[in-house]
Formats: sequence, structure tokens, C-alpha cells
Amino acid sequence: MTVRHMKAIFLLLALLLVAGCNNPASTQKTAKPPTPAKDISPVFYGFDASTTSTLNSYKVQSGHIKIQKSYPLDGADYNRNIKLTTDILYTTTDHSISATRLSDGKVIWNEPLNNKPASDPVVTKDTVYIAVLGGQSSAISDDQPLVMYAFNIQDGSLRWRQNLPLQTTDELGIVQNDTSIQSTEVSNNILYMGTSYGAAAFDLTSHKLVWYHHEYAAYNFDKLNLASDALYLQAALGDHTLYVLDPQTGKTIWSYDTLTTNKEDFSNPFSIVLTPDFNIYEYNNQVVREVDRLTGKAGWEIQYRQLTDSNDISKMLVGDQGIYFKTGPGGGDILALNTKDGSKLWTNQSTDSYQSLAIGQGHIYALGPQTLYAYNSHTGALLWKQTVDASNMEINTTKNNLYMTDANSLITSSIANNVTSFDPAAGKILWSTQNSQIIKSTFP
Repeated sequence: MTVRHMKAIFLLLALLLVAGCNNPASTQKTAKPPTPAKDISPVFYGFDASTTSTLNSYKVQSGHIKIQKSYPLDGADYNRNIKLTTDILYTTTDHSISATRLSDGKVIWNEPLNNKPASDPVVTKDTVYIAVLGGQSSAISDDQPLVMYAFNIQDGSLRWRQNLPLQTTDELGIVQNDTSIQSTEVSNNILYMGTSYGAAAFDLTSHKLVWYHHEYAAYNFDKLNLASDALYLQAALGDHTLYVLDPQTGKTIWSYDTLTTNKEDFSNPFSIVLTPDFNIYEYNNQVVREVDRLTGKAGWEIQYRQLTDSNDISKMLVGDQGIYFKTGPGGGDILALNTKDGSKLWTNQSTDSYQSLAIGQGHIYALGPQTLYAYNSHTGALLWKQTVDASNMEINTTKNNLYMTDANSLITSSIANNVTSFDPAAGKILWSTQNSQIIKSTFP
């Protein structure tokens, strides 16, 4: 090969190298389009405001919850009894119970009931329990015992059915049966129930009633809390009563009825508060005191006049370290006390009139007619405020979230109406419903 040939080859290679540098597409792969961000918006379940015959799944879009999918439910539009688990919604009509899978809306099973349900479904690992009115008439009557049904959670097959004789005999010798179950809790395979007229314990293994406790002074026991050594029972709309029962026998350990205990001041009765960790406090417009949970005896006691000039004390909340009251002439002040001894932590005064208070995330939330406030629960300092339309609304909290709903909708029903979600840290409105009823248990 001559020198001339070698120069020609080197020149050709140089030209090819330059061409490759000027045309990178010929040597580089085409860039992939970016992967779309994963949709992590929560899915909520509920109903249209006008009916409960169709189950809807909702997604947050542009600050509102909008229907994503709709699934028809069995039966006509009734005031349903509802129980929601991770992926299954159990609902009832007047004569049936069904299980609906939330992921696709499919009704897994539907089983008949002989009469109208007298309780919400109670769900354990492998069984669904529900109490039903006795007899064939759907009219509520106390001349027939309730009937407990147990269904296989997988296919709805009936495991067993057993009469539930929650009954007492009055002074005339007439047998009266309880007509509904208001609250439930399962522990060690025993179903504890707050009922229309008392409480009961039912063995889910032997299908036998363990005990029944009847109360004459109060009714509709919709608040039931079970500790290892006591069962605490309160009546509906009755923050004036508390019954402490032995969970093994149903016998009264001690009871408290502030409407009868304080007859000397019937116009200013006490209200009693039981916290989730079983601390007990009572209060009226003059005094607040601690109550021993196992004996009912009073502990520390504080007169409000030692702490504030106002006698308008209402709405008690209890947090990890503080007890909080709505107070002031217009109901726009907050008084915070130490849970250890009742000493004053702080007070906060405003010109607003609070219609609802809630506690959560280390904050005290106060809702006025047009403004939602967040205060530091330790110092009372204002953290933020948000303008809202709060006519007939109240504030509710979950572990990490803050909601505004129709007044009492989370208390009296399994469904919440007109829900608005807030960022607890800044008060920003995250989303609101549009004519939708959200199942309470879907609130994160």
C-alpha cells in the first residue's frame, strides 16, 4: 500500500468521524418519554345525597369529590345499616344483607333476613353477625326476642341462627324484650352490646347469652367502651349518665347519673366525659372534677371562678395533656386546663361565637359561622384561620385529617353529608363534596 493510499484511507475515516459527531442521532438512542406520575389521590366511597340504592366511588378532582364509578346495590332505597371493612361494604335492606366488593362494585353475596335488621353488621375474621327483629312483622315490638344471624364471610352461607333473649319482666309480670342493638364490641369471642334498655354479652362460640343488664333510668345505649376490667356504657344524647359494669357478669361496679345525683341543682346538671383511654371528668357551669374510673369517687376539683370571669362553660374536649372548654359571653373563648391537677394552662379570647370544637394533630379547632380557627393546644396561639360557610356545620378530626360536615352527621349516621377537607397544617381547603354522602369509615 502506497503512502498515497494510506493518506486517502485516513482522510475517509476522518470525514466519517466528523459526520458522526454532527449527527448524534445516528449514534444515540432516542430518549424515552417521561413516565406519568402515579395517581395517589384517595378513593372515597359513598352515595348520592338523594339515594342509597347506588354505591359510588369518588376521586378528588379540581378540589371536589366527583363520582368515578357507580354500582347498583341490591334492594330498594332504605335507611341502610352499613359496615365497611378494607375492601368489602356490608349493607342491609329491610329483609336482606349483602356484601359488595369495593374494587369492582360486585355484589359477592346477598342473603335474606326474616325481618328488619336491629343492628349494624358486626364483622369478625370469618363471620358476619347481625341482629334482626323477632317475629314476622317489621313493626318494632317488644313481645318477640331479637334473633342473631351468623353468615360465612366468604359466600354468605348461614352458619347459624339463634334467639337473643334480651328481656326483663316488669312489675306486672309482663316480659319485655329489647328492640335494638345500638353499639357493639368483640373481645375474646364475646360480643358486647349496648342495647335499647341496657347491655348484654353474647358468646359467639357457644351461641349463648352470657348476661343481660337492664336499666330503667336510661335508654338507647349507643356508647360502649370495653377495658380489661370494666365495661363503660353511656346513653344516647346522654352525657349525663355513665354505667360501669363487670364484663364477666354484667353487674354494676358503679353508676353515675348527673341528673339525679345533683338534685340540689337540677337547673345546672353535670355532664360526664369518658376519654378513649378511660379517664373520666365531670363538669357544669361552676366546677370541673376528675372521677376515679373504678370507684366513681371524685379526685381533684376546680371552681371556674378561680380561673375565669365567665360562667358560660360548655363543650368539653380532652387531649393528651389538656382539658379544653368553650366559654365566654358569646361562646368565643377557650379555657385550657391541665389534666393532672386542673390548673389553668391558657385562655384564648375572641369576638367570634364558636359552634363546634375539635381536637387533633396537636391543635384545637374552633368553628364559627364564617371562620375556622386552629390554635396550638399547648399554648393557645393562633396558627391559622380560614373563611368558610359554616351554617349548621361542625368540625371532625381523624388521626391525620380535618373535616367539616353537616352537624351531627358523623355522630348519628354511618354517612357524612356535605364534607369539606382541610389541610390541618395550613387550613387550606383540599376538597369538598358535591351532593354526596361519604361513608364515615372511608375517612382516612
